[in-house]
Amino acid sequence: MERRLLGGIGRGLFLFLVISLVFGSCSRSMSEDQKRKIPSPILGGGNNTPTSLVFRTDYVFLGSHKLKVEIADEPALQQHGLMFRKKLEEEQGMLFVYDKAQILKFWMLNTAVPLSVGFFDDKGTLFEIRDMRPFSIYPQTESSKPARYALEVNEGWFERHAVTAGCQLTFASEKEVKNVP
Repeated sequence: MERRLLGGIGRGLFLFLVISLVFGSCSRSMSEDQKRKIPSPILGGGNNTPTSLVFRTDYVFLGSHKLKVEIADEPALQQHGLMFRKKLEEEQGMLFVYDKAQILKFWMLNTAVPLSVGFFDDKGTLFEIRDMRPFSIYPQTESSKPARYALEVNEGWFERHAVTAGCQLTFASEKEVKNVP
């Protein structure tokens, strides 16, 4: 009887270890290298408030539609993006600008506003639009081919304004901005 009890405990311990390894490995599906690539929120002070980053603003046109955009053209600005925003005005967005075209990956870490992202090639031609869920990290929203620019706007903005693949992104000069309603 004593032998059976130990055998049962041994089998139970063995099953526990096997189950722990299986489920433990599932919860660590990302490699340690992948985890290091996910930036933590940029925080300031001891009160967990976002650091004050200064985004330069500009105006862009997509066809005849004018948008006021914040420019994210440096790694710290790109990592922060629209995190911690409670809302985004209809005719505003964030334009991510990269030195060269590459496969772009976006997540919605600490981002409560539902967004759509448009991906643009080197010439500023829109080739893809994707919607992103608030607070989602994985799966990441990835461009299907190399992009040099990405424009985040309120979810559905592209559809509401009939902006589709093939539209051209252009930067507005001050003169154009003053003459366009």
